[in-house]
Amino acid sequence: MTNKSWVFNSRKGHYRVNEHAGRVSALHLNQKGENLLWQGDTTPTLGMKIEGGDRMWLAPQLDVFDWDGENISTMQLPDGMDPGSWQSVTNGDQIEFEQTFLGSKMIRQISPLNSIKVKSTLPYCGYNIHDRVITEKYLSSWHLIMVPHPSDIFVHSAHSPVRYFGSPPSFNSGWISAESNTEAWKLGLSPDHSGKITIGAFSREDPGGLVVLIAFAEPNATYIDYPPDGSVGTAIQLFNSAGGGFCELEHHAPLETQTLKASVLGSWGNFQERLLFLNSLISENT
Repeated sequence: MTNKSWVFNSRKGHYRVNEHAGRVSALHLNQKGENLLWQGDTTPTLGMKIEGGDRMWLAPQLDVFDWDGENISTMQLPDGMDPGSWQSVTNGDQIEFEQTFLGSKMIRQISPLNSIKVKSTLPYCGYNIHDRVITEKYLSSWHLIMVPHPSDIFVHSAHSPVRYFGSPPSFNSGWISAESNTEAWKLGLSPDHSGKITIGAFSREDPGGLVVLIAFAEPNATYIDYPPDGSVGTAIQLFNSAGGGFCELEHHAPLETQTLKASVLGSWGNFQERLLFLNSLISENT
């Protein structure tokens, strides 16, 4: 197991990238010591060691994990995928990871987010992700960002909630709560006709952290991470680990391209400041 890691600066903070598990393991603002991403631990809910942060998996989960889709305590990560055996190449402030799993080449490119349109005085930092799979198999890339819970999550202009497992709480006017004292659940959503995705996870602490995912999903494409009932898969997914300590912001690449791009950024402030920050990101970038 390799322990190579790199720290890259971005705006008013920095992020850490680890070759082990091919992940972004930390996102920090300079004036705040804490990691805005979930760091990882042995989770009682899942009964396994989970590396935290931002990572890439392969979908569909029910096929890749050989799992029934309901009893989460029986789910086991395939070691060949996560942590896997990633190799890295650096080029200035960009890093590329590559590994082969299930006869498919998984590639991640990570670079600093140096600027984005936003009208706010809050500090922010972040990174850009480009994940892709090269394969002839029925697989696609799956991007996951782990953040601490309890958390209140807002998904802009998403619709048509789909239950994957557990009992997700109500999705009301774009908001859903990821509590720390409930059973694990997963919810799928679809973007509006523009395909633009903006998801913000608000820490309950006030002042506290905000982690934002900005991405794009082709509305008419094929998303193959299907629910256990066999219905059509969704481009956006939210997962809550219940007692595991984290929730996830997730999105999927379409089967047609097997590639996705995203920007991930973090900020810190009181709730109203963070809400204004997210609203400005939405209005300036959609």
